[in-house]
Amino acid sequence: MLHAEPLIGYWLDILCLGSTEDKQELFIKGRKEVEEIAERVRVCRERILERNRGSA
Repeated sequence: MLHAEPLIGYWLDILCLGSTEDKQELFIKGRKEVEEIAERVRVCRERILERNRGSA
């Protein structure tokens, strides 16, 4: 997951500082990538929560 950190930072820069055109391009062209990373984060989060519940 850490390998995605620079890419996520880039996307956040676009969302916070980018022009309207940059933001539109991110949503049009980068949507699949964003969804894939979001899914991996969700799966990792669930694993961590399950592990913590099991050790409690």
